[in-house]
Amino acid sequence: MIYFFDLSSGVEVRRIQAPFAPAHLRFDPAERKLAICVDSRRDLLVLDAASGTVIRSFDAGPTGCAWSYDGSLLASTCFDSQVRLWDIGSGLPRATLKGHTAPAMTVVGSRTSDLLASSGWDGKTRFWDTVLEEQLFSLPGALIWFSPPSPDDRRLGFHVADQHAGIWELAPACECKRWRAGGIGCASFDASGHVLATGGPQGIAFWDVERRRLLEEVPTGECWAMGWAADGKSLFSAAARGVERWTIEFDPVAHRLLLGTAESLWRERVTLAGLSPSGYAVVGGQGTESNLVVLDLRHPDKPRIVAALAQEGVVSMSQDGKRFVMGRWHGRDVTVWNVATGQPEKVLPAAEPARGEFSPDGQYLMVGSSKDYQVFKTDSWERVFRLPRESVEGGTGAIQFSPDNSLVAVQLEQLGHIHLLATGSWQELAAIEEGSPLCFSADGTKLAVYSAEAKLLMIWDLRQVRRQLAAIRLDWDAPPLPPWKEARVLAAPQ
Repeated sequence: MIYFFDLSSGVEVRRIQAPFAPAHLRFDPAERKLAICVDSRRDLLVLDAASGTVIRSFDAGPTGCAWSYDGSLLASTCFDSQVRLWDIGSGLPRATLKGHTAPAMTVVGSRTSDLLASSGWDGKTRFWDTVLEEQLFSLPGALIWFSPPSPDDRRLGFHVADQHAGIWELAPACECKRWRAGGIGCASFDASGHVLATGGPQGIAFWDVERRRLLEEVPTGECWAMGWAADGKSLFSAAARGVERWTIEFDPVAHRLLLGTAESLWRERVTLAGLSPSGYAVVGGQGTESNLVVLDLRHPDKPRIVAALAQEGVVSMSQDGKRFVMGRWHGRDVTVWNVATGQPEKVLPAAEPARGEFSPDGQYLMVGSSKDYQVFKTDSWERVFRLPRESVEGGTGAIQFSPDNSLVAVQLEQLGHIHLLATGSWQELAAIEEGSPLCFSADGTKLAVYSAEAKLLMIWDLRQVRRQLAAIRLDWDAPPLPPWKEARVLAAPQ
């Protein structure tokens, strides 16, 4: 029998029948489920806390258990030295965390993050990231039995043998969120910064940025470009099955995404594409007869054909939809095309291969190649800046401007090393050692980065980065970034 008491009065409020006498009992964060286990049994049970009904049963051989902060996972320590993660929704094992060298005996979960701590007879406490499913670090000492983190999630008690006890201070690392994702070539944040849409060889994926969780996948075939509409309620995508518009509804409180039926704007297969935030697209592929097609996505029934050869390469649209720039994987230079005349406006020198990106205000064109980055003024095509690239064999690099035009992120080396530059002065403000820049959030406070080598998607919170730099008087000379907006529901039009 399990008895429940009101702590303020000490009065028993209910009791439920348990299949066995548990040594460990853990409420889930919502206090609707109860996990129970005992060392002498192999089963780890999840009960309905009101009725005692068994909801899940796991063959865990547990010595202890703990919930994840959102209640989606249950962790158990085991005599075989491993820590196992169990998916409550599916009832299946999620992961096995290996690192302890002796039986693992106790485990606790963070109240606010995906951090997990476990300790055992090897005298170590190991800290785990349950999303990455890997050990972050370890410390000498063991957790105190039945002692979770402090209510503010900033302190955790420990002991060393029987002589010493202490408190660890937990400092949350908010500057960068990381999770595993395969094959990402383009990305775009929704207006609130809570949802990140990514495109890759298989199609489109939608991610909950705060929780680092996959919300939805759509098999569109290879996705070449994407961008949110000005109203923030729909997403444009250019992929193997054409150009489409998706209506989106996201509830950031319930962390739920509702994806509407795709509206087809261009039905031909796309193998080359660029989108502008203002709603213009330039596409090439099957059905374009080797030409490029410029679409006003508000009026996609009136395409404009441009006699530019749709060869393998990279194409990018200006914000106002009046120009696009095209570079090739197997060719030098980039060509700027004028949409109104349908003719090339300027050929700019660049090493093979090359690509270009317009600044949001249209004043600059940055050209990346295997040798360098160059910046040209679009009113005179005068080169005003050059940044050499070192240790690069092939590859155009990556260029992403912030929506407010204040920053540009460029990939300096083949596998990473991103430089953040101030637009206009081109002064280096900061560097990120890993990955390639994908996109900034609408308010410019987040930068999405992808490491193809590690298959890691990373979200850098530039507000947090600048706060840390300011604390040691190393922040860059720029106005403060806007404060974080409270969660709100993005409703799709009815």
